[in-house]
Amino acid sequence: MKRMTLLLSVAVAGLTLLGCAKKESSLDKVVDSTKDALDARDHEKIKDAAEDARDAVKDAATDAKTAAEDAAASMKNAAAEANDAAKEAAKDATQAAKDAAADAKQAAKDAVGHP
Repeated sequence: MKRMTLLLSVAVAGLTLLGCAKKESSLDKVVDSTKDALDARDHEKIKDAAEDARDAVKDAATDAKTAAEDAAASMKNAAAEANDAAKEAAKDATQAAKDAAADAKQAAKDAVGHP
């Protein structure tokens, strides 16, 4: 639960920071990338934290999607196995009923004295 709260907080922070982003020209992007590589940007720690938060949100979304897909596949497999087990149980019950009917018929013949 704490991890989910943390991820949600990071997601909100990331979305908030993304909403505040300004439009940059190609030259601005090149300069920022160069400063980023050299750790020379203004407010470097804050920008790095925002980038880390963005990456964490993307990773959390990917993990959530994978977990949901895995859960769906597991549920589908469990349903298929339950269906197969129910079919097998129905076959066994049908055969048991046939056997019981044959035994009862034979017992009735034996009681009357017919072979």
